[in-house]
Amino acid sequence: MEEFCENSQLEEVDLPSGYKFKPTSVELVVYYLKRKIMGVLGDKLQANTIPTTDVYACNPQHLPFDLFTHGKPDIWFFFSKRRKGKILTSDGYYDLVPCDREAIYEETYNDGSRKRKLVGFMRKLHYHDGKPPKGVQSRWVVEEFRVNPGTIDGEEDDYATRQKVANLVICKVIYNNPSPPEDEEWYEMPDVDICEYDDFENGMIDEEE
Repeated sequence: MEEFCENSQLEEVDLPSGYKFKPTSVELVVYYLKRKIMGVLGDKLQANTIPTTDVYACNPQHLPFDLFTHGKPDIWFFFSKRRKGKILTSDGYYDLVPCDREAIYEETYNDGSRKRKLVGFMRKLHYHDGKPPKGVQSRWVVEEFRVNPGTIDGEEDDYATRQKVANLVICKVIYNNPSPPEDEEWYEMPDVDICEYDDFENGMIDEEE
């Protein structure tokens, strides 16, 4: 199985002036995540735009944000391993809000008729400082995008592909800056050390429960 951590092999992407990475939910699932699972991210821009790390392995402020340099301020994208339930870190936890889920549909037009195809799912997790259940909700949010298994050809017959479908996601990490008072500067996120994380090894990915 393909190893998930590939950051050391990323090459610098030479992007056009003014380029910002601002994909839609459909584009994240179909153009990036599905192609990553199928191993067809052959284009240099596709392959290197989104880095890979274990988002849930540490507190969000310790993520390697310098690996993603093409997006809007305070928004980062990573390929990551999916986890379930309440996710604990050293100083807090990620908690899923049940109502913050949505299905992602791709719309196509054929002979004047519109069709909607279910291509993926999104769930939102809020990061809390402290220990559950008394943690304090922080300004960090993760929107996690997962592909619909029914859109992957041959998924039922290929064990390695099934594992990646069940466990590989794209995480959109968001830091919600407070609105600044008039005539004052934006609050800047403090400098922090990047946490250490181990490369995923083949066979370490849990199966979907």
